[in-house]
Amino acid sequence: MSKSVVINLGSGDYQSGFPRVTAQIWAEGHLLPEQFIGSLPPAPSLIELYKDWQSLYQHLYDHQQLLSPAPKDNSQEIEIESGDITNVSVVSFDELSEELQVGINEWLRSREFLHIDQQLRSRLTTAEEIRVIVETGDMALRRLPWHRWNLFTDFPKAEMALSRQEYKRTTINSAKDQSRKVRILGILSSSSGIDFKRESKFLNSLADTQTIFLVNPSRQELNTQLWNSDGWDILFFAGHSQTESEIGRIYINENPINNSLTIEELNQALLAAIGNGLRLAIFNSCDGLGLAVALEKLNIPTVIVMREPVANRVAQDFFQYFLEAFATHRLSLYLAVQQARRKLQGVESEFPGASWLPVICQNPSVEVPTWLTLGGMPPCPYRGLFAFGEEDAHLYFGREKFIQDLLSAVKTKPLVTVFGASGSGKSSVIFAGLIPALRVSEEFTDITDNLKVNPTHSSVRSRAKSTAPHIISFRPGHNPIATLAVALAPLLHFEPHEQVNNPKSIDVQAGECRKIENLKSNALPQIELELANTLRQDNQALTKIIENLVQQSSCTRLILIADQFEELYTLCPESERQSFLDGLLNACSDAPAFTLVLTLRADFYGHAVSNRRFSDALQGGVYHLGPMSSEELRSVIEKPAAQMQVQLDNVLTNRIINDVICYPGRLPLLEFTLTQIWSKQRNGWLTDAAYNEIGGVEQAIANHAEAVYAQLTLAQRLLAQRVFIQLVQPGTLTDFSRRLATSDEVGSENWDFVTQLADARVLVTNRNELSGEETVEIVHESLIRSWGRLEQWIQVDGEFRHAQEQMRSAIR
Repeated sequence: MSKSVVINLGSGDYQSGFPRVTAQIWAEGHLLPEQFIGSLPPAPSLIELYKDWQSLYQHLYDHQQLLSPAPKDNSQEIEIESGDITNVSVVSFDELSEELQVGINEWLRSREFLHIDQQLRSRLTTAEEIRVIVETGDMALRRLPWHRWNLFTDFPKAEMALSRQEYKRTTINSAKDQSRKVRILGILSSSSGIDFKRESKFLNSLADTQTIFLVNPSRQELNTQLWNSDGWDILFFAGHSQTESEIGRIYINENPINNSLTIEELNQALLAAIGNGLRLAIFNSCDGLGLAVALEKLNIPTVIVMREPVANRVAQDFFQYFLEAFATHRLSLYLAVQQARRKLQGVESEFPGASWLPVICQNPSVEVPTWLTLGGMPPCPYRGLFAFGEEDAHLYFGREKFIQDLLSAVKTKPLVTVFGASGSGKSSVIFAGLIPALRVSEEFTDITDNLKVNPTHSSVRSRAKSTAPHIISFRPGHNPIATLAVALAPLLHFEPHEQVNNPKSIDVQAGECRKIENLKSNALPQIELELANTLRQDNQALTKIIENLVQQSSCTRLILIADQFEELYTLCPESERQSFLDGLLNACSDAPAFTLVLTLRADFYGHAVSNRRFSDALQGGVYHLGPMSSEELRSVIEKPAAQMQVQLDNVLTNRIINDVICYPGRLPLLEFTLTQIWSKQRNGWLTDAAYNEIGGVEQAIANHAEAVYAQLTLAQRLLAQRVFIQLVQPGTLTDFSRRLATSDEVGSENWDFVTQLADARVLVTNRNELSGEETVEIVHESLIRSWGRLEQWIQVDGEFRHAQEQMRSAIR
């Protein structure tokens, strides 16, 4: 939520006062503003105080490298009388700055302005972003440090800007091609020892920009680029500039003549650039208010300038701070300027007054540009066909209730198992949901900082105490004992035989520390091997290790996560399976303060319960991860986009939900579709048109299926044809639909290949709760209609499938 406060000073001047001041509040969701009326008294002493501040500021910077040429005798807007300031000190400058701040607040607390001040404070909140725009054409008033008004202290998300009292919108010649990047025209005038490497390096580092640099350009070169029909989004100037009696001048090259221009001399080219979409101009140079005035007359949307001469270091720091906030962290333009300005306080011991220099000049009739509306592309918050990881927790939505249930269970139960169909999001709910919830529920400490373990004897010596739960995760794979050993190995610290206890020189100690670290690194494979052998020979070894870890570190709980536990049945040799399972179940029954968390595909439930001991251990700790509801899917679609300041068309969310709600394995399908739409966003919007462009869910997944097929071997492609044709149901004439098949129907010998295709998200495996049979089906009905290759297979084998179904019906 944001609001704009527009304060129009009306007619008058600082000598006679401002008899009619209006303040309007524009709020999102309201077409018309609220308006309040007041006045302001004369302020000649305030202007004189600013003249003193400006004079002292300029004296302080006499020996600094400034982004302005040596001033001519008549180039100063405010005359400095002889004897004004002769003994300059930072202390006196700070005192004068404080006096100026007090003066502007006394003026804005005057009785005549009190009504406006009270009305603003009563209608604004500290939680909302507030843009305060002061409309005045008086250059003396424009130079005042309006940002030191106490209103900006009381409302921390408020930032100010200046505006002319007359403004209008410029008609853009053509809509910008949203598939391209943010186009930036950088003008670098590298004169007088100014180094622009920082600016150019940072601009080039932005992935979603296209920057053209003009270094020491001629007037013709600059004019030609401004007329570029592709248009520019941002104009950036770094170099010397100055204001001559309200006229801004930039120095574009080092030529002895024809080295500078006024904005008026570029009027036609700038008008063309604005007409082609130029929305933001940044003049990282000195004394830029005159430049801003001239650009405002051309109705440019937004300009950022420096109000006084500026040191090169300050200009570079501001530019980087601003772009990091605006382009990288996606703050609004006003908050990005505010943050960059505040960060400049860090250099004010060396550059006094630095944070007072940046100022925004805004055309109130035009929407303030954001990085997205300029064409920037935020990182995609959707995961496509991949599971969410712990680093994605801030983008993970829809399973909040399930996560809380898991959290409670993990704190008390020895075995917690998450069952669900492929594509239901089991891994995501653990890594992006449960683990982050555990970390914030109690203080988390990395166990490797606290423990030393001897893998052979499973003894523990504690270096430090920890009360937080410790979390370890692994996948069984082909060799589950070895992968578990690799997961546990970082907990086992290598102990060198020689301890470094004698006082030695720092260099000697550092060398020995490096030697020890190298020994630790080299010893890790040996530790993994020894640990694997121990676990393989003794199915009580894991229990002993866990017991010692928990007791000696005083952690509240040790949590071991085995993700995709079905790999124990699909990849692990049967000879190793039982001993590994016994070790885990022994730990669940005997180890204190221990929880084993498993994720298991529903179609492997039968494998689990066929083992009596495993079946008994599962009792009371099974959590079924069912399909998401419509509202949960809405959260999955809309909330990650909102975090990236991207919006969706009103009908888009409902269309996507309706297209995926009836299908298992819907989450990868949904996420994949959203990633396709994301790349086609326009002006920070995900559109219904983009959804149509990718062919909706149907064509998106068909393209993916073809890509998966292309990666198969020749033998696998033939097998894929046989499997897929069993997963379609003949109808009347040539109509086919999706069919749920059992493992026997597709061939139990083919089940490993079926699970491979399920992992690739073109099939969905599950388990029939009544019969216990493993089942498989095509990930989405749309594949039958949209995947051309499957359509060809149906044409070839359609008659066979009709006959096969007739035989099955006769048998039934």
